[in-house]
Amino acid sequence: MTVLITGNGHSGTTFTARLLMECGCDFGQGSPAAAWTEGNHAMEVPVIQAAAFLVARGDTSILPSALAQMPPFVKAPAIGWFLDTWLESGFKADLVVFCHRPIEDSIASILRMGGGYGGGALDDNQWARDRLYGQTGRLMATLWDRHIPFVTILFPAILDSDPSTVYGVFKPVLQCSEAAFGAAFQRIAHPDWVHIR
Repeated sequence: MTVLITGNGHSGTTFTARLLMECGCDFGQGSPAAAWTEGNHAMEVPVIQAAAFLVARGDTSILPSALAQMPPFVKAPAIGWFLDTWLESGFKADLVVFCHRPIEDSIASILRMGGGYGGGALDDNQWARDRLYGQTGRLMATLWDRHIPFVTILFPAILDSDPSTVYGVFKPVLQCSEAAFGAAFQRIAHPDWVHIR
């Protein structure tokens, strides 16, 4: 089984991946979460991250190597932008976890953190809005057209959710009890440890 965690920048993909890793899901690179780097590409397998950005530029030559190293659970926001290309190259997603945050909030967070979109004020980033809306639309069209099962995680609203409700969303792909999931959720959803700016 392959579970893909994707979404726009600052939309909860790292939170979701850490939560599932805490529950024993295999993200490759050897766990635990403490061994992973922080930052924009936390918890991403380097060859998959590199492939995602090359595919975005039209270069699919690295895809066979990336697919050979694909762990059962993968956090890769950039795959979602061109999921159709990955599928045509042999990638099979049994479940896609689409992490979503209001686009204005994502852009504001990225700007506050000094990443991407050339800095500048939120009002000056219409092209960023167009890009994120376009990426989201392309991903959703691919999921619907290809009949790929998916769930949507709303971030940061998920932090205020009842852990048993969230467990129900992930139960088909988990190998832990509801109590273990609840304990992991309480550890990971700590406001000081979650990037919600």
